[in-house]
Amino acid sequence: TVGYWQNLLGTKNVLSCPESRINHAYRAMTVHSLLGTATRNGRKTQTDGLPYPMTFILSYYDTLRLYDQFGVSEVMRNSLAEMTGRQQPDGLIVDTTVTHGRMILASHGQVMSSLATHVFYTQDKAFAEEIYPALQKAVECIENDHRANANGLMRASEPFDAEMILGHYTSHNLWGLTGLRNAIRVARFLGKEADVTHWTELHASFEKSVLAALDASAEKDGYVPTGLYEFKTGQTSRAGFAEYQTNQDWENSFLAWPCEVLAPNDFRVAATVDRLRKFKYREGIMTYRNGQHLHQYVTVNSTMQDVVAGRDKKALIDVYHILLHAGSCHDAFE
Repeated sequence: TVGYWQNLLGTKNVLSCPESRINHAYRAMTVHSLLGTATRNGRKTQTDGLPYPMTFILSYYDTLRLYDQFGVSEVMRNSLAEMTGRQQPDGLIVDTTVTHGRMILASHGQVMSSLATHVFYTQDKAFAEEIYPALQKAVECIENDHRANANGLMRASEPFDAEMILGHYTSHNLWGLTGLRNAIRVARFLGKEADVTHWTELHASFEKSVLAALDASAEKDGYVPTGLYEFKTGQTSRAGFAEYQTNQDWENSFLAWPCEVLAPNDFRVAATVDRLRKFKYREGIMTYRNGQHLHQYVTVNSTMQDVVAGRDKKALIDVYHILLHAGSCHDAFE
Protein backbone atom coordinates (compact mmCIF):
# COMPACT_ATOMS: atom_id res chain seq x y z
CA THR A 1 0.00 0.00 0.00
CA VAL A 2 2.77 2.42 0.90
CA GLY A 3 4.57 1.55 -2.33
CA TYR A 4 1.46 2.22 -4.40
CA TRP A 5 0.99 5.74 -3.06
CA GLN A 6 4.67 6.61 -3.15
CA ASN A 7 4.85 5.49 -6.76
CA LEU A 8 1.73 7.47 -7.67
CA LEU A 9 2.46 10.73 -5.84
CA GLY A 10 5.79 10.50 -4.05
CA THR A 11 8.10 12.23 -6.54
CA LYS A 12 5.59 14.49 -8.31
CA ASN A 13 4.98 18.17 -7.75
CA VAL A 14 7.22 18.42 -4.70
CA LEU A 15 6.83 21.54 -2.57
CA SER A 16 9.85 23.09 -0.92
CA CYS A 17 8.65 24.43 2.40
CA PRO A 18 10.41 24.41 5.79
CA GLU A 19 7.18 23.37 7.54
CA SER A 20 7.06 19.61 7.06
CA ARG A 21 3.40 19.35 7.99
CA ILE A 22 2.43 21.49 5.00
CA ASN A 23 4.39 19.18 2.69
CA HIS A 24 2.81 16.09 4.24
CA ALA A 25 -0.69 17.54 4.27
CA TYR A 26 -0.50 18.47 0.59
CA ARG A 27 0.09 14.84 -0.37
CA ALA A 28 -2.14 13.29 2.25
CA MET A 29 -5.10 15.44 1.26
CA THR A 30 -4.54 14.43 -2.37
CA VAL A 31 -4.70 10.79 -1.26
CA HIS A 32 -7.94 11.47 0.59
CA SER A 33 -9.42 12.99 -2.58
CA LEU A 34 -8.30 10.00 -4.65
CA LEU A 35 -9.88 7.64 -2.12
CA GLY A 36 -13.17 9.49 -2.50
CA THR A 37 -14.44 7.50 -5.47
CA ALA A 38 -17.50 5.34 -6.02
CA THR A 39 -18.38 2.66 -8.54
CA ARG A 40 -21.85 2.95 -10.02
CA ASN A 41 -23.14 0.88 -12.94
CA GLY A 42 -19.66 -0.43 -13.49
CA ARG A 43 -18.03 3.02 -13.70
CA LYS A 44 -15.74 4.49 -11.07
CA THR A 45 -16.39 8.19 -10.63
CA GLN A 46 -15.12 10.90 -8.33
CA THR A 47 -17.27 11.86 -5.36
CA ASP A 48 -17.02 14.99 -3.25
CA GLY A 49 -14.54 13.31 -0.93
CA LEU A 50 -14.88 10.81 1.85
CA PRO A 51 -17.76 12.48 3.78
CA TYR A 52 -20.04 12.70 0.73
CA PRO A 53 -20.78 9.73 -1.56
CA MET A 54 -22.46 11.99 -4.12
CA THR A 55 -20.87 13.59 -7.17
CA PHE A 56 -20.79 17.38 -6.92
CA ILE A 57 -19.61 18.68 -10.28
CA LEU A 58 -19.15 22.20 -8.93
CA SER A 59 -16.24 20.87 -6.84
CA TYR A 60 -14.32 19.61 -9.86
CA TYR A 61 -12.65 22.97 -10.33
CA ASP A 62 -10.55 22.22 -7.25
CA THR A 63 -10.29 18.43 -7.56
CA LEU A 64 -9.41 18.26 -11.24
CA ARG A 65 -6.84 21.03 -10.94
CA LEU A 66 -5.25 19.20 -8.01
CA TYR A 67 -5.03 15.99 -10.06
CA ASP A 68 -3.63 17.87 -13.06
CA GLN A 69 -0.86 19.22 -10.82
CA PHE A 70 0.10 15.65 -9.88
CA GLY A 71 -0.38 14.23 -13.36
CA VAL A 72 -3.14 11.82 -12.26
CA SER A 73 -6.09 13.46 -13.98
CA GLU A 74 -6.99 10.21 -15.73
CA VAL A 75 -8.95 9.27 -12.60
CA MET A 76 -11.38 12.02 -13.53
CA ARG A 77 -12.06 10.90 -17.11
CA ASN A 78 -15.15 8.92 -16.14
CA SER A 79 -16.37 11.85 -14.10
CA LEU A 80 -15.89 14.48 -16.80
CA ALA A 81 -18.96 13.16 -18.60
CA GLU A 82 -20.95 14.22 -15.55
CA MET A 83 -20.18 17.85 -16.36
CA THR A 84 -21.42 17.96 -19.94
CA GLY A 85 -24.08 15.34 -19.26
CA ARG A 86 -25.97 17.69 -16.94
CA GLN A 87 -26.12 20.55 -19.42
CA GLN A 88 -29.68 21.70 -20.14
CA PRO A 89 -31.15 22.60 -23.57
CA ASP A 90 -30.59 26.31 -22.86
CA GLY A 91 -26.92 25.64 -22.15
CA LEU A 92 -27.14 25.92 -18.36
CA ILE A 93 -24.87 23.42 -16.60
CA VAL A 94 -26.68 22.32 -13.46
CA ASP A 95 -25.23 20.40 -10.52
CA THR A 96 -28.52 18.61 -9.88
CA THR A 97 -27.07 16.90 -6.81
CA VAL A 98 -26.47 20.12 -4.93
CA THR A 99 -29.64 21.83 -6.26
CA HIS A 100 -31.76 18.79 -5.32
CA GLY A 101 -32.93 18.43 -8.90
CA ARG A 102 -33.96 22.05 -9.43
CA MET A 103 -32.89 23.67 -12.70
CA ILE A 104 -31.26 26.73 -11.13
CA LEU A 105 -27.87 28.38 -11.15
CA ALA A 106 -25.30 26.72 -8.93
CA SER A 107 -22.37 25.43 -10.95
CA HIS A 108 -22.34 26.97 -14.42
CA GLY A 109 -19.14 29.02 -14.39
CA GLN A 110 -17.38 26.51 -12.13
CA VAL A 111 -17.83 23.68 -14.62
CA MET A 112 -16.84 25.86 -17.58
CA SER A 113 -13.66 26.77 -15.72
CA SER A 114 -13.00 23.13 -14.74
CA LEU A 115 -13.13 21.98 -18.35
CA ALA A 116 -11.04 24.89 -19.60
CA THR A 117 -8.40 24.67 -16.89
CA HIS A 118 -7.86 20.99 -17.71
CA VAL A 119 -7.16 22.05 -21.30
CA PHE A 120 -4.62 24.62 -20.14
CA TYR A 121 -2.75 22.16 -17.92
CA THR A 122 -2.68 19.30 -20.41
CA GLN A 123 -2.58 21.21 -23.73
CA ASP A 124 -4.83 18.38 -24.96
CA LYS A 125 -6.36 19.61 -28.23
CA ALA A 126 -8.46 16.49 -28.71
CA PHE A 127 -10.06 17.01 -25.31
CA ALA A 128 -10.57 20.70 -26.08
CA GLU A 129 -12.41 19.82 -29.30
CA GLU A 130 -14.49 17.26 -27.40
CA ILE A 131 -15.76 19.71 -24.82
CA TYR A 132 -15.95 22.76 -27.09
CA PRO A 133 -19.62 22.31 -28.12
CA ALA A 134 -20.57 22.29 -24.42
CA LEU A 135 -18.60 25.50 -23.88
CA GLN A 136 -20.34 27.12 -26.85
CA LYS A 137 -23.76 26.30 -25.40
CA ALA A 138 -22.63 27.49 -21.95
CA VAL A 139 -21.50 30.83 -23.36
CA GLU A 140 -24.81 31.17 -25.18
CA CYS A 141 -26.57 30.70 -21.84
CA ILE A 142 -24.50 33.51 -20.28
CA GLU A 143 -25.22 35.80 -23.22
CA ASN A 144 -28.95 35.14 -23.13
CA ASP A 145 -29.10 35.81 -19.38
CA HIS A 146 -27.00 38.95 -19.75
CA ARG A 147 -29.28 40.31 -22.49
CA ALA A 148 -32.51 39.29 -20.74
CA ASN A 149 -31.83 40.88 -17.34
CA ALA A 150 -32.13 44.64 -17.00
CA ASN A 151 -29.09 44.66 -14.70
CA GLY A 152 -27.01 42.62 -17.16
CA LEU A 153 -26.38 39.82 -14.66
CA MET A 154 -27.04 36.12 -14.87
CA ARG A 155 -30.45 34.90 -13.74
CA ALA A 156 -31.46 35.08 -10.10
CA SER A 157 -31.45 31.90 -8.06
CA GLU A 158 -33.16 30.57 -4.96
CA PRO A 159 -31.82 29.15 -1.67
CA PHE A 160 -30.43 25.67 -2.34
CA ASP A 161 -27.12 25.43 -0.45
CA ALA A 162 -24.04 27.52 0.31
CA GLU A 163 -25.10 31.21 0.32
CA MET A 164 -28.82 30.41 0.77
CA ILE A 165 -30.35 33.62 -0.57
CA LEU A 166 -33.08 34.56 -3.03
CA GLY A 167 -31.78 36.84 -5.76
CA HIS A 168 -28.71 37.40 -7.90
CA TYR A 169 -25.84 35.52 -6.24
CA THR A 170 -22.54 37.39 -6.23
CA SER A 171 -20.64 34.13 -6.70
CA HIS A 172 -22.71 32.98 -9.70
CA ASN A 173 -21.79 36.15 -11.55
CA LEU A 174 -18.13 36.06 -10.52
CA TRP A 175 -17.94 32.47 -11.77
CA GLY A 176 -19.95 33.26 -14.90
CA LEU A 177 -17.48 35.96 -15.87
CA THR A 178 -14.58 33.62 -15.13
CA GLY A 179 -16.13 30.77 -17.12
CA LEU A 180 -16.61 33.10 -20.08
CA ARG A 181 -13.02 34.30 -19.88
CA ASN A 182 -11.76 30.71 -19.79
CA ALA A 183 -13.97 29.77 -22.75
CA ILE A 184 -12.32 32.57 -24.73
CA ARG A 185 -8.92 31.09 -23.93
CA VAL A 186 -10.02 27.67 -25.18
CA ALA A 187 -11.43 29.23 -28.36
CA ARG A 188 -8.12 31.00 -28.94
CA PHE A 189 -6.24 27.74 -28.27
CA LEU A 190 -8.31 26.02 -30.98
CA GLY A 191 -8.13 28.89 -33.46
CA LYS A 192 -11.86 29.65 -33.33
CA GLU A 193 -11.36 33.31 -34.20
CA ALA A 194 -15.02 34.16 -34.80
CA ASP A 195 -15.92 32.95 -31.30
CA VAL A 196 -12.91 34.74 -29.81
CA THR A 197 -14.09 38.03 -31.29
CA HIS A 198 -17.75 37.65 -30.35
CA TRP A 199 -17.10 36.29 -26.87
CA THR A 200 -14.53 39.01 -26.11
CA GLU A 201 -17.16 41.65 -26.91
CA LEU A 202 -19.65 39.79 -24.70
CA HIS A 203 -17.07 39.61 -21.91
CA ALA A 204 -16.55 43.38 -22.01
CA SER A 205 -20.29 43.99 -21.73
CA PHE A 206 -20.87 41.39 -19.01
CA GLU A 207 -17.85 42.53 -17.01
CA LYS A 208 -19.19 46.10 -17.09
CA SER A 209 -22.47 44.85 -15.60
CA VAL A 210 -20.74 42.81 -12.88
CA LEU A 211 -18.46 45.68 -11.87
CA ALA A 212 -21.44 48.04 -11.74
CA ALA A 213 -23.26 45.55 -9.51
CA LEU A 214 -20.26 45.30 -7.19
CA ASP A 215 -20.02 49.10 -7.02
CA ALA A 216 -23.71 49.34 -6.15
CA SER A 217 -23.78 46.44 -3.68
CA ALA A 218 -20.58 46.76 -1.65
CA GLU A 219 -21.16 48.23 1.80
CA LYS A 220 -19.45 51.38 3.03
CA ASP A 221 -16.57 49.46 4.57
CA GLY A 222 -15.99 47.62 1.27
CA TYR A 223 -17.59 44.31 2.22
CA VAL A 224 -19.13 42.57 -0.81
CA PRO A 225 -22.30 40.70 0.25
CA THR A 226 -23.58 37.32 -0.86
CA GLY A 227 -26.05 38.89 -3.31
CA LEU A 228 -26.00 41.75 -5.77
CA TYR A 229 -28.48 44.62 -5.60
CA GLU A 230 -31.56 43.57 -3.61
CA PHE A 231 -31.90 40.01 -2.33
CA LYS A 232 -33.94 38.19 0.29
CA THR A 233 -32.87 36.16 3.32
CA GLY A 234 -34.49 34.23 6.15
CA GLN A 235 -38.19 33.33 5.99
CA THR A 236 -38.80 35.68 3.07
CA SER A 237 -36.31 33.72 0.98
CA ARG A 238 -37.41 30.21 1.94
CA ALA A 239 -40.20 29.12 4.27
CA GLY A 240 -39.01 27.39 7.40
CA PHE A 241 -35.53 28.89 7.38
CA ALA A 242 -34.44 31.19 10.17
CA GLU A 243 -32.26 34.18 9.39
CA TYR A 244 -29.08 32.49 10.66
CA GLN A 245 -29.63 29.59 8.26
CA THR A 246 -29.43 31.92 5.25
CA ASN A 247 -27.15 34.64 3.89
CA GLN A 248 -24.04 32.55 4.44
CA ASP A 249 -20.78 34.02 3.17
CA TRP A 250 -19.38 31.49 0.74
CA GLU A 251 -17.84 32.43 -2.59
CA ASN A 252 -18.73 36.11 -2.57
CA SER A 253 -15.12 36.54 -1.43
CA PHE A 254 -13.81 35.12 -4.74
CA LEU A 255 -13.09 38.63 -5.93
CA ALA A 256 -9.37 38.41 -6.70
CA TRP A 257 -8.90 34.60 -6.83
CA PRO A 258 -9.78 32.51 -8.75
CA CYS A 259 -12.24 34.86 -10.45
CA GLU A 260 -9.87 37.85 -10.92
CA VAL A 261 -12.78 40.29 -11.17
CA LEU A 262 -11.13 42.86 -8.89
CA ALA A 263 -7.45 43.65 -8.59
CA PRO A 264 -5.83 42.06 -5.51
CA ASN A 265 -5.17 45.52 -4.04
CA ASP A 266 -8.78 46.68 -4.46
CA PHE A 267 -9.90 47.66 -0.95
CA ARG A 268 -13.06 45.54 -1.26
CA VAL A 269 -11.01 42.33 -1.44
CA ALA A 270 -9.40 42.81 1.98
CA ALA A 271 -12.52 44.41 3.45
CA THR A 272 -14.63 41.36 2.61
CA VAL A 273 -12.33 38.76 4.15
CA ASP A 274 -11.61 40.99 7.15
CA ARG A 275 -15.36 41.19 7.81
CA LEU A 276 -15.54 37.38 7.76
CA ARG A 277 -12.64 37.05 10.19
CA LYS A 278 -14.22 39.50 12.57
CA PHE A 279 -17.75 38.10 12.62
CA LYS A 280 -17.83 34.62 11.05
CA TYR A 281 -14.62 32.87 12.18
CA ARG A 282 -14.50 30.61 15.23
CA GLU A 283 -11.34 28.87 16.48
CA GLY A 284 -9.46 30.58 13.66
CA ILE A 285 -11.52 29.13 10.80
CA MET A 286 -14.66 30.02 8.89
CA THR A 287 -18.10 28.81 9.95
CA TYR A 288 -21.26 27.68 8.20
CA ARG A 289 -24.73 28.92 9.08
CA ASN A 290 -23.18 32.09 10.38
CA GLY A 291 -21.28 30.77 13.35
CA GLN A 292 -23.19 27.56 14.06
CA HIS A 293 -20.76 25.05 12.50
CA LEU A 294 -17.01 25.07 12.03
CA HIS A 295 -16.19 24.79 8.33
CA GLN A 296 -12.59 24.06 7.48
CA TYR A 297 -12.34 24.15 3.70
CA VAL A 298 -14.41 27.29 3.10
CA THR A 299 -11.74 29.11 5.11
CA VAL A 300 -9.45 28.70 2.10
CA ASN A 301 -11.71 31.04 0.11
CA SER A 302 -10.58 33.93 2.31
CA THR A 303 -7.00 32.73 2.67
CA MET A 304 -6.40 32.76 -1.07
CA GLN A 305 -7.52 36.37 -1.40
CA ASP A 306 -4.76 37.28 1.04
CA VAL A 307 -2.22 35.13 -0.81
CA VAL A 308 -2.73 37.01 -4.08
CA ALA A 309 -2.94 40.35 -2.26
CA GLY A 310 0.41 39.76 -0.55
CA ARG A 311 -1.06 39.75 2.96
CA ASP A 312 1.20 36.86 3.85
CA LYS A 313 0.91 36.90 7.63
CA LYS A 314 -2.90 36.71 7.57
CA ALA A 315 -2.75 33.87 5.04
CA LEU A 316 -0.19 31.94 7.07
CA ILE A 317 -2.23 32.23 10.26
CA ASP A 318 -5.21 30.82 8.35
CA VAL A 319 -3.09 27.94 7.04
CA TYR A 320 -2.05 26.93 10.54
CA HIS A 321 -5.62 27.07 11.80
CA ILE A 322 -6.74 24.94 8.84
CA LEU A 323 -4.03 22.39 9.65
CA LEU A 324 -4.97 22.53 13.32
CA HIS A 325 -8.47 21.35 12.43
CA ALA A 326 -7.23 18.47 10.26
CA GLY A 327 -7.03 14.91 11.55
CA SER A 328 -3.88 13.08 12.59
CA CYS A 329 -3.43 11.82 9.01
CA HIS A 330 -4.08 15.29 7.60
CA ASP A 331 -7.64 14.34 6.71
CA ALA A 332 -9.75 17.47 6.27
CA PHE A 333 -13.45 18.19 6.21
CA GLU A 334 -14.52 17.44 2.62
